[in-house]
Amino acid sequence: MKRLFTINFALFFCLLLSVKCYGQDNFTTPPHTLSFHQISKEWKNYVFFLPAGTEKHDIFTFFIALTEAYPNEVFFRALDKHLNFDTNGWLSHYVLDIPNGYMACSAASELSPGFEMCCWKKTNGDHLYAVSFIGYRYLDESEMTGNRRDESISDLLFFELKKGERRFVPIAPETVLGQTYDFKKYRVRLPRHGKDIKLMDENNTRLLKTLKWERNSFK
Repeated sequence: MKRLFTINFALFFCLLLSVKCYGQDNFTTPPHTLSFHQISKEWKNYVFFLPAGTEKHDIFTFFIALTEAYPNEVFFRALDKHLNFDTNGWLSHYVLDIPNGYMACSAASELSPGFEMCCWKKTNGDHLYAVSFIGYRYLDESEMTGNRRDESISDLLFFELKKGERRFVPIAPETVLGQTYDFKKYRVRLPRHGKDIKLMDENNTRLLKTLKWERNSFK
């Protein structure tokens, strides 16, 4: 799928409201626009911050911070949709449910890259955020084995925002979930209602496992 990485007015407007926190300890950001596949490779290396001038911890504030840290065409189109700009049929699915801490967006393309995001508030005031990538990507010739020309980009990332702090810190999935999963074998469904994560088969038709949220952690 051809990727167009033009930073449009919607992105510019939103990111003006979230000035980067240069000068804070350990802050770095990727120097270029990233595909979801690249983000999955690089996310563990970066800490990013709440947008300047806000103390909100809701899912859309997290999305703005993530978009600033990891510019991506799907994120840009979701911003367009939120601001009621014409996306010219680029999106097939868009949901923003701030009260339930949930957001989702998918591209209307052959490989349909998309994301889900949600958050859990712990009893101690900390917040845990999850980002699930869905869809496929075309393989470069050097990556191909056999006749398969694409691969799943399914992945699950976690970030923690501690009470009173402004840093979104990456947390390894095995730390959060208590074991290691190959998420390319699943379609991860994050909760819009309830707290549990569901691992579906690749076709998103059969439930394989439920990761239950109990007492501030997954069981």
